[in-house]
Amino acid sequence: MFPTATVRGGEVTLFGSNFSSNKDSNDAYVSGRKATVLEATTTSLKLKVPPDSVTGDLEVFTTSGQSNRVPLAIFPDPGGYVEP
Repeated sequence: MFPTATVRGGEVTLFGSNFSSNKDSNDAYVSGRKATVLEATTTSLKLKVPPDSVTGDLEVFTTSGQSNRVPLAIFPDPGGYVEP
């Protein structure tokens, strides 16, 4: 996943396999809050993090099953994150 940290409402790209290329067939959640799938291929998903997200796990559900949980750090505003 890139990046491994973002701000509320930010975007991340998750890499893996067995995703649906139909973005509406992938359900992604950050700490139990539904993320928006912006783009989808069978090997990656570009997600918009919910504006009320908190640090926790990102997980994806597809017709093929459930992904492993991936930790994602969430900062409340752009001033809280510094690119390493």
